[in-house]
Amino acid sequence: ESSFDSACVIALASQCHDLRKFSISACNDIGLSAISAIAHNCPLITELVLEDTDVDDACLIVIAECCRFLTRLDIYHEEKKWSHDALVSLAACPLERLHVLSIKKRTRDEIKRKRPFLRV
Repeated sequence: ESSFDSACVIALASQCHDLRKFSISACNDIGLSAISAIAHNCPLITELVLEDTDVDDACLIVIAECCRFLTRLDIYHEEKKWSHDALVSLAACPLERLHVLSIKKRTRDEIKRKRPFLRV
């Protein structure tokens, strides 16, 4: 069992303002407060890999609004489905790669229309 949780991510983000890459997996306690801390305190973040975390639609919207240099986002959780609007909001980021476990064709098409060179 891991003791790495949202409080750890918040502490890390508050001290590591030059953080560029962050990867975490199998931590269900990583949610909005942790993602908000990274998005607001680490303006240079370029890569986020969030596997099997508690990332929800609100997290994706914060990422889209704040992570202006984000080029790679991997989000997947076998049981989680993100909304069309939350996923499409990510087109505001300069993403080159977006990896989502499952995504509806309509959502994929709209993201590709807004960001034609994005690998989804």
